[in-house]
Amino acid sequence: MSLRTIDLSRGPDAVGPALDEICRDVGFVRVGGHGIDVDLRRAVMGACAALFALPDDLKRSATSTALNRGYAPIAEEHLGTTLDDDRVERSGAVPDLYESFTTGDPTSEDVTWPVQPTDFARLWQAWWAEMSRVGTALLECCAVALGLPASWFEPSFRRPLTVMRAIHYPPTTSPGGPGQMRAGAHTDYGTMTVLQTDDVPGLEVHRDGRWEPVEPIPDLLVVNVGDLLARWTNDRWRSTLHRVVPVPDADGPGLLGRQSIAWFQQPDHDAVVACLPTCTSADDPPRYAPTTSGRHYDDKIARQYATPPERASSRQ
Repeated sequence: MSLRTIDLSRGPDAVGPALDEICRDVGFVRVGGHGIDVDLRRAVMGACAALFALPDDLKRSATSTALNRGYAPIAEEHLGTTLDDDRVERSGAVPDLYESFTTGDPTSEDVTWPVQPTDFARLWQAWWAEMSRVGTALLECCAVALGLPASWFEPSFRRPLTVMRAIHYPPTTSPGGPGQMRAGAHTDYGTMTVLQTDDVPGLEVHRDGRWEPVEPIPDLLVVNVGDLLARWTNDRWRSTLHRVVPVPDADGPGLLGRQSIAWFQQPDHDAVVACLPTCTSADDPPRYAPTTSGRHYDDKIARQYATPPERASSRQ
């Protein structure tokens, strides 16, 4: 799939019309003009690779007692179980083949940091700051695209549930079980997801009844609409199904490894998500009852785990 690209540096008024068109069509867009230093990108991706290369006991030292925090081992989660409909065939009870490290805002909550690499926390915090800057700019573009003041979403992001996750799909000599995905078909839970990937393919988007691959371009961010933004817009914008498929290694019998960092933008726990006034009319009444960000998030997270660990739920 050839995703369209927006230049974030042009500002909301210039970006808004194109963003509206793209989000109505597929809900996935490439973002350039983001201003992120390439050396920081390489450094944080390298630090994440170093973390996942550690022995198992050192990685597990970063396991948190909180749900959806800290290190999670391979096959602990199953994103296919979070779907609310049957638009695609699900992957049964087979868990996903990735490991991860997840935090909320590292400036406002205690983080169980990995013991190595020693500069991991510094680089993670720097990347979070960049993602927060990009995320704020994207929200302003979204508001303008939807006919609202640029600051419209700001009150819903005072203490957001946003999380950031490093994801590693390790190389393996095994093709996995029947129907097993690297990450099963799902939609994201919040408003928008900002994704940085390496140059290995695997991401696929479900469009017009078929799966289409997304070419990796590390210099550009991939941004997609999540469930709550789709609800806010009364499905004017699409929270599109996507997955990560196993990619065979051309030089061997197994699968290529892959790495990404996803920043999942999620409103405050008590933020009310109800149809926007610019996205409804007499001929197009609201399709969803109002909900809260926390209610939707907690439901999805509870279904995310193949074998739910005994941990606390989302921050209140």
